[in-house]
Amino acid sequence: MNRIHSIHEAYNAKTLSTKQICDRFIITEHFSKLSGQGNSLLVGPRGSGKTTLMKMLQVEAMEIWMHTKADQYRNSIEYSGVFISTDIIWKQQFESIISQIKNKELAKKLVTEVFIYHTLEQITGTLEFRVNRNVSKKYKFRAVNIEKKDEKELVLELSHIWHVKPILPTIRSLKASVNFKIQELINNTNRVLEENIELNELFQTNTFTDLLHTASSGVSIINSYINEHGKKWALLFDELELAPEQIIQPLIDSLRGGPDNIILKLSLSPYHKDLKIGGDPLGHSEKDDFNYIDLTSGRKKKSGKVFAVQLCQQLYEAKGYEGSLETRFKIPEGPSPEKVFVQLAGKDNSFKEYLEKNGIDAKHVEGYKEKNKRPTIRKIEYVALLRNHVFKSDMSKRTLRRPHNYYGGFDNLAKSLEYNPRMLTSTMNELLSGLGKSKKQIEIFAQIEAIQNSKITLTSLLNTLRSKYLSCKTVKGFIDIIGKHFREGIVGSEFNGEPVGSFSIGDEVALELDETIGRALNAGALIKISQKGVESNICSIRNSRFRLSFLFAHDFSLPLQVMKEISLHEIFRDSLPPGNDPISIDSYIQDQGS
Repeated sequence: MNRIHSIHEAYNAKTLSTKQICDRFIITEHFSKLSGQGNSLLVGPRGSGKTTLMKMLQVEAMEIWMHTKADQYRNSIEYSGVFISTDIIWKQQFESIISQIKNKELAKKLVTEVFIYHTLEQITGTLEFRVNRNVSKKYKFRAVNIEKKDEKELVLELSHIWHVKPILPTIRSLKASVNFKIQELINNTNRVLEENIELNELFQTNTFTDLLHTASSGVSIINSYINEHGKKWALLFDELELAPEQIIQPLIDSLRGGPDNIILKLSLSPYHKDLKIGGDPLGHSEKDDFNYIDLTSGRKKKSGKVFAVQLCQQLYEAKGYEGSLETRFKIPEGPSPEKVFVQLAGKDNSFKEYLEKNGIDAKHVEGYKEKNKRPTIRKIEYVALLRNHVFKSDMSKRTLRRPHNYYGGFDNLAKSLEYNPRMLTSTMNELLSGLGKSKKQIEIFAQIEAIQNSKITLTSLLNTLRSKYLSCKTVKGFIDIIGKHFREGIVGSEFNGEPVGSFSIGDEVALELDETIGRALNAGALIKISQKGVESNICSIRNSRFRLSFLFAHDFSLPLQVMKEISLHEIFRDSLPPGNDPISIDSYIQDQGS
């Protein structure tokens, strides 16, 4: 049996230092919104930058951050940010405790107490940084002076209510005693699991069960000793979906009204089973109560491009290069729209008929103006480009050749990667490592290969995520069925001026579908475009519209744009037994499950 280890062993080894994060940080509209004085909920898939955004709000980060706009944020942020990490290994260990200990209620209390002490340790660590006289502080952000006598009294009072025993009456010793308390609880849990000891023999009766009440009480005492009555502390819970189940929902609920001296900044994956985050029966939206910051739909094209350029240029210059990174990317030189239209009309009768029906002469495509045929031409030109590449000479010689050039160039590469910071960073490092000191451009094939490598990494993850939805064994299988359906709309036997490229689902869906789409969302394989209804649950998939990540566009010959919507039932209708109506697909699944 695996022993329960400290969260520090699982988390710290894979994190960047605060200085590294500050040095690389790029200001976005998301950070401006997150840094506000109110509660915030930050939602995004893996690699979307949630941790970086949260860690930048720490007191230490705001103190050492060197940027032309840093002072602006230091002047506007009046709270003390406390970063509180969670980790997948800890989540697995929490679940192990609850599943293996017979007294479930007591086991949950133990898990809760361990997490509360972890939070108290981070609060104490932030306090230690704020009062530390030995650290050079240029900006003195949230810095305070405390007399030795007051520090001693503060430590004694906190020690009493937190049930810890520091060796010395100092804040540093207090922090160490809280850490020791965590280790003691973990060691006792290991004894329960390994020696079959009854949990209540080792578990104290004076346990903490309410995280925010405990944190708020401690903050009140701290504020009274540092003469900051009424000041707020912000608890920055990162990857909250990995916290103990009994911790998550109360924190979410407290976004609409928690302790007066606590601000909550919570980050979550896009989907979490059974989590409720939505409008109340009176119709109030989340915007009335907290800032909702959504990273799941990628960044808007304009802001996404700006972010990608800044991030990648920074990586480019860090490797000693000068000039503009964008100019180092070879831009595809494909045929003109007029040439594409002429070629496709010559080998695809359905396209020729489409042009005739719409009164478009393929030989004079570039001469049309906005007032006549230009909007129609603009709508179909990318579909025509992709379709033309697939057909060699006529319909009988259709192949599945991938249109490499369409996805080349810095703009298309960044969009293919959904402007995802993690993927952009890894892809740029890969491309720049082979660039050398020459002035040559990055070839199209190298750009496509780098995109494919990012897709392979995502695909490997999707192949490990199981799916019970119809015939799909993995989330990758689910994505493939959707992608192939969309591809057929582009390169099928009949030209379609408005092919489908997104799907929607209704309110009543089977649990298997919830979990499959949820896992795809969290991994970044699916992107939620919209959700209907005032009382929509932010982390729900119900009544929502989705598209595939543009990372899969290359595989399925899809344009890098949002396309027409179709019901998921229609996509999967061929997977149903004969005679079943796709509209009743969910009922079919539920009947099969029962």
